[in-house]
Amino acid sequence: MELKELRQQSATELDDQLVELRREQFNLRMQRGAGNQTHTHHFRRVRREIAQIKTLQTQAVSPTAAPVAAKKATAKKAAAKKTSKAKKSGDVK
Repeated sequence: MELKELRQQSATELDDQLVELRREQFNLRMQRGAGNQTHTHHFRRVRREIAQIKTLQTQAVSPTAAPVAAKKATAKKAAAKKTSKAKKSGDVK
């Protein structure tokens, strides 16, 4: 489903959709375990839609939480990059 369509849905509709996607994800895992899964691209689609719904739910609760989390993630990546560069050059104790 398109992100535009998800944004237009209410919180209860998103909850219902999330339950439905979780059920579909479970069924896909069972099919894979039984060796009956031939369309592996469905796993990625379901995971992505679940992530989109959860992101929209988080943004609905706290509209400022998403940008703050993104800044923290960027800061962590920058710190990790610095550390890895220092390790390569031998500057880390």
